[in-house]
Amino acid sequence: MKLTVFKSLIFSCLFLTAFFSSFAQASLKPLDEIDVLHYHFYINVNDTTDVIEGNASIKFELLKQTDYISFNLDSKDASGLGMEVLKVLYNNKATRYKQNGAILTIKVIENDSNDTQSVSIFYKGIPKDGLIISKNMFGDRTFFGDNWPNRAHYWLPCLDALADKAYVDFYVTAPNHYRVVANGSLVEKDNLLKDRIYTHWKSSVVLPTDVMVVGIARFEVQDLGIIMGVPVSSWVFPQNKEAGFIDYAVADKILAYYIKTIDEYPYKKLANVQSKTRFGGMENASAI
Repeated sequence: MKLTVFKSLIFSCLFLTAFFSSFAQASLKPLDEIDVLHYHFYINVNDTTDVIEGNASIKFELLKQTDYISFNLDSKDASGLGMEVLKVLYNNKATRYKQNGAILTIKVIENDSNDTQSVSIFYKGIPKDGLIISKNMFGDRTFFGDNWPNRAHYWLPCLDALADKAYVDFYVTAPNHYRVVANGSLVEKDNLLKDRIYTHWKSSVVLPTDVMVVGIARFEVQDLGIIMGVPVSSWVFPQNKEAGFIDYAVADKILAYYIKTIDEYPYKKLANVQSKTRFGGMENASAI
């Protein structure tokens, strides 16, 4: 019996090691070149194809003198999935770049480690993972970020490592029958021409990339009020909004209990969101 249990434990340890190692391989970027300060992600989605159009404007500091810097971004493969970089600007000037697997290497133009630098990465493609484009249980099309633990680079140019944190803004353009939720506070929401809607969310807290997420779907939203300074809301699919609102209505009491018992809530809002992802979970700070 003891031997059987021991063998089972050994098998479990080997399985878990292999499982997490497979994820760890995706985080290939060393963290000794740059320190990212702020991500600005501009994302355009549509209902005709699964292709997303993106522009990542990234502010960072050089940590050492170097001719090249690199970010994680999944390149387009033979199946047609992945991201194709169209153009890169370094401090608003066009520069050379190269995609190789999950690494995007960029030529540094102004090599001054004392100043804040910026790159703008224009790209498009069909996400292989990370941004889950699917249908929910009611057959409605949905887009949900599911980056844990290091799958953000499948749709966002970034340093895809849990140790690296930065501020993030999401600027999402989508068909106007969708509502968009993301990290932080809602800054702007505008109706555009051709039945499009533009939404800007801004995080005032630094986050790792695994919790930088968006949710784009047909939502019904219920505001539960401001609990000890924190706006609380429920985002559910229209077809089960009655049951969903009831299920999520306890969030205000739970939040108040934890604030009183443990400490202040660190984010600008708490939005409980019904979603369709690979894993799900509460790790998507302040959004899911």
